[in-house]
Amino acid sequence: MKILVTVGTTSFDSLIAAVDELAHEFDNLDIISQIGQGAYQPVHHPFFKFERNILKKYADRSVITHCGAGSVYQLLERGDPFIAVPNLERDDDHQKEIARYLEEEKFALVCQRPEDISSAFKSDAWKNFHPNPYVKDAFFVADEILSIIDRVMKSD
Repeated sequence: MKILVTVGTTSFDSLIAAVDELAHEFDNLDIISQIGQGAYQPVHHPFFKFERNILKKYADRSVITHCGAGSVYQLLERGDPFIAVPNLERDDDHQKEIARYLEEEKFALVCQRPEDISSAFKSDAWKNFHPNPYVKDAFFVADEILSIIDRVMKSD
């Protein structure tokens, strides 16, 4: 199984370390990690710091991600199942809220702690997880904004 791990632009060393251990435990996993500003450098699988559009570049891979809004909503819109882990090493707790949303709506398999990822693979929870489909809400005032811009442009 091919897996991409992403932590965005920040650091989430405990996630990268847990996935590195996963790579060591499971020979059949082909893992690559984007470690952001993290200090931990995996020894059991390849990694890189940051790259733009990684979800497009690695579209053929399953994803383990932090619960950053950008990564999560790109994955939801793509419609592929993924594992989400809130980064509780951050000062704020918005990732905890996103994780709760994903779990309540059954949009992703949520591991509350990085060390839970190994259990998800050992128990086949990952293979057996079938997410609810995510439906993106249309931006409800887009037409109104375009109409205002059109009026302003015509009055100039």
